[in-house]
Amino acid sequence: LVGTGGGGAEGGGSGAIWARFAEAAREIAGAEAAAIVGLDGTAGRLWAAVGLDPVGSPGSWSLAAYEALLSDAGATTEQPIATANEIARDLGKPVDAHLVSVVALPANRAAVVLFAHHRSLFGLEDRALIDLLGAQAVALAEREQLYTEQALLADRLVAASQAKSDFIANMSHELRTPLSAILGFSELMRTKPRQGDGRLVPDEWIEHIHTGGLHLLALINEVLDLAKVEAGRLELDRAPFDLRGL
Repeated sequence: LVGTGGGGAEGGGSGAIWARFAEAAREIAGAEAAAIVGLDGTAGRLWAAVGLDPVGSPGSWSLAAYEALLSDAGATTEQPIATANEIARDLGKPVDAHLVSVVALPANRAAVVLFAHHRSLFGLEDRALIDLLGAQAVALAEREQLYTEQALLADRLVAASQAKSDFIANMSHELRTPLSAILGFSELMRTKPRQGDGRLVPDEWIEHIHTGGLHLLALINEVLDLAKVEAGRLELDRAPFDLRGL
């Protein structure tokens, strides 16, 4: 019993749904093997298989081959595999099947391919039951895909929130570093005794304050640049530069 995913989902629960449906379809039809082939973009792909080894098959087929598979779904009786469509022939080789039946699922979303060695009593009632189960499988696969996409979105939101928290924590630390220099040397300047209307302070203190102010201004500008990126309004200034120096 092989579930290969499909229906827009990346493996996981969707593949298990199609695999269980393939097993049910085989039992209903009394077939030797069954395969679920669905449309994925512009190609037909094997979604699940039971009773056959899909390793030897191409696994994907052209849109024309998939449409030919659906056209065979109109036949109400089993047909010789030698005259069947390309997909049925490729999948039937490992089981040496002689007869094949194709049942299309709702909205031609997928097709059930059933393989048999001998004629069976597979009739219209059996097809109707497979149709019913197929509709439920389609609904379950779509629901599974929705849950998967929601879980992926939730994971991305958590990661984005964590990234923003990390950024705020790091930026707060980076902003405090130059701000501490500005406030610290400003406090030192206030402790110097007055000489008339002013105070005399070392040039080194003034340079520390100036450097801290420039550092703080650069950090604030970087934060504003990130805000512009998020808003899609970042403007690039093109200019030559020394690559080795960079």
